[in-house]
Amino acid sequence: LELLLERMELEKSVSDSIETLTGLLEQKNITVRTEIAEVCVLGDKVWLTQVITNLLSNAIKFSPQSSTLIVRVFIEHGFGRFEVTDSGPG
Repeated sequence: LELLLERMELEKSVSDSIETLTGLLEQKNITVRTEIAEVCVLGDKVWLTQVITNLLSNAIKFSPQSSTLIVRVFIEHGFGRFEVTDSGPG
C-alpha cells in the first residue's frame, strides 16, 4: 500500500462520499445531517474518501428505514475528527 500524502479538506471527502451513496440513502429514505467544520489534514485523498465511504455505507446498511445519519467533522486536540452517528444496532 502506497499513500500519496497531501493537504486535503475533509469536507470534500465527506461530500464526495455522501454523493456516491445517494442512491442507497434514497432507497432507505435516510436523511443525512452534516455538521462540518473546515478541517484540513495531511492524508491520501483516495484512501481517506474510501474509508469515509465505507463507514457511511455501514451506517446506512444497519440504520432503519426513514432514519437520520449525523455526520460531523471537527478538530479535537489538534487532530481532524470524522464522526457518524446512526440509529442502527450496535
